[in-house]
Amino acid sequence: MLFVLLQIAVGIGPAMAAPRRALALVLALALLVVTSACSNVMLTYEREGSGHVSARTMDWSSDLLSEVTTFPRGTPLAKYSPYGSASAAANSTSAGRDTAEIGFVAATLKALHGMVADGLNEHGFGVGLLWMEHPALLNGIAGMGVGEFRDYYPSFDAADPRPAMAFMDLGGHLLSSCKTIADAETMIRKYQIVATDKNTFPASFGFCGTTPECNPSVHFTLHDADGKSAVVEFIGEASKAASPKCFSDPAIGGTAAPNGGRVCFYDNTDSGVMTNEPTLETHRRSLQTQLDQEGNTNKALFGLLQNEFGGYQSSARFARLSVLNILGKRASPTCASPASCGWSNTKYLDTADKLQHPHGFSFESKSATVDRVVQAARQIQTAVRPYGINVVDPVYGATQWTVIRDHSNKRFLFNSPAAPSFRSLDLASLDLTARGVQRSIPLANQEFDFEDASASLTAGGVGTKHVSLSPSRKKDQVGLKVKAGPGAG
Repeated sequence: MLFVLLQIAVGIGPAMAAPRRALALVLALALLVVTSACSNVMLTYEREGSGHVSARTMDWSSDLLSEVTTFPRGTPLAKYSPYGSASAAANSTSAGRDTAEIGFVAATLKALHGMVADGLNEHGFGVGLLWMEHPALLNGIAGMGVGEFRDYYPSFDAADPRPAMAFMDLGGHLLSSCKTIADAETMIRKYQIVATDKNTFPASFGFCGTTPECNPSVHFTLHDADGKSAVVEFIGEASKAASPKCFSDPAIGGTAAPNGGRVCFYDNTDSGVMTNEPTLETHRRSLQTQLDQEGNTNKALFGLLQNEFGGYQSSARFARLSVLNILGKRASPTCASPASCGWSNTKYLDTADKLQHPHGFSFESKSATVDRVVQAARQIQTAVRPYGINVVDPVYGATQWTVIRDHSNKRFLFNSPAAPSFRSLDLASLDLTARGVQRSIPLANQEFDFEDASASLTAGGVGTKHVSLSPSRKKDQVGLKVKAGPGAG
């Protein structure tokens, strides 16, 4: 029903009188704002020796049939046809590499031809794809909507010597080619990033209601092992008021496509946060306005967390994760060495506790790297959308999975409601550096795993053991299954 309303509202469906068309658009917007909702954060506060870690959720209203897939060096990379003329398709044949130069693991979506939605490569460079609503579809929502429902992606320019690359290829090609944020910016500027051929996507997803190109509307978050972050967005000419810096600063927006669209590349190192709509620039302006109004004291920030920033809307999740990064910095001491203190400042402990737990609280890991991953898990879990909200409407997307990227130690961790304990892949042990067989496992396998601690509370019992409710289940690191056919990217 949502997409029928959208098609009618934007003139794709049957003709209708202006007042009824306007009403349909309003109804569609009310549903669409919460259809999909992903969140991403790079921890910007650091415990010495812990490294750089980021995390994200994937929230969607239909089953994406997600897998975790290996892409060893030499894996063939899929190339999707770009949107537009035959000349654009012919021009795209030279876009990107044919095979992976750098090995990586990725969360791939079988429901969308194995598209790479997230991943981490052998150099600790990570990419995440998140939904971002077309700015025109947010009109009527204070501070978010702008412009007309016109092209979302830059159009192909036959006079531009750069090859065309469909946005659907971008995630895999970034992971297979880049070591740092600087590498990613250089690569992106080498190509014309355009929409994907509209026939690529199943009609059941209704993407003709989300962009005029009948493509999903997305943006990308990037992170590297040096702790740097960036955001890539596609902004059409009709929506430039949402991202004025992109259109005024060539260092951000590059050159305009024939339709006026831009590929906006933002340094996001200070924040490390990205959710969905509105645009990054609008998110930043809105957050700064609220901080200016309410104050930037610890008490004021806590008040915002309890009220304005406490919901599931994209703007609330963006602000919440940003404020938690701010408070994390303030709570983290400057340590002389990794052994001198944990992430929780010992000034908040009384004298006795300081003597008993000189590294911080008893619930902190002695390992700085483990503690860092746990902190990322805690922070991203504040943005997890629980099942049950779809009772309000079937299009309300709950969290299908969560990913943690350990950029410093090259570990890719993931969980889902079906497997709430995080599973971990050590990229070094996967040996992605040599050409090998591509393998995959379901990201969620409908099995609940728990640790049985009963033995530690029985007479003579020692330790705990790992219990799987499925006796046939093997360790995930070993259980990666051979994936047939070429890689997706």
